[in-house]
This record gives sequence, structure tokens and C-alpha cells, in this order.
Amino acid sequence: MKAKRVHPIHIRLTADEYQALSQKATSAGVSLSEWVRRAALEQEIPSKRSEIDVNLYKELTRIGININQLARAANTAVHQGYCPQPAPSQWQELYDLLKRLALEVIG
Repeated sequence: MKAKRVHPIHIRLTADEYQALSQKATSAGVSLSEWVRRAALEQEIPSKRSEIDVNLYKELTRIGININQLARAANTAVHQGYCPQPAPSQWQELYDLLKRLALEVIG
């Protein structure tokens, strides 16, 4: 069970200090409180995701959706007593996504 955080700490910062910490938290993808907490406790602070990481995640999500659609269609066909037929357009789309993803990763 995760302990509930109930003890606030108040600190005073200059506008520049606040802006600098806010930017670091935003770059790390965490709240300002989370960033300060991790820094103070010497815990790992996440680094900003690169554009390629974000695009890679999006592409992998698309591929997963396509695979799920193909599997669902095949399972439905089997339950109805049919032999699933390949869906060439979906397989082609999946192939194209994988190829685009590989090109993006390797440059």
C-alpha cells in the first residue's frame, strides 16, 4: 500500500528559480512537486522523451490495434465455423507501419 502524502513543505523561490524548476519538471513529464520530491530524495528523475520515442510509441500502438483487429476477426470467423481468410489490406497496412517504424528507428 502506498503511503499517503500529508506533510506539505513550503519554500520560497525567486521568479527565476521557480521558472527553472517548472521547466525541468515539464521536460521530465512530471509535476513540479514530483520533480522537487525526487530531486530532494535523490531518486531518478525521468528525462524528456525524445520525438522518436513518442513516434515509436504511437506507431507501436497502431500496430497493436491492427493486430488486435486481425485476431478478433479470425476468432469471430472460427467461432462461426469458418476458416479465417487473410485480410490483405490490413496485413499490408501492418507491414507498411512496421517498415516505416524500422526506417524511423534506424534512420
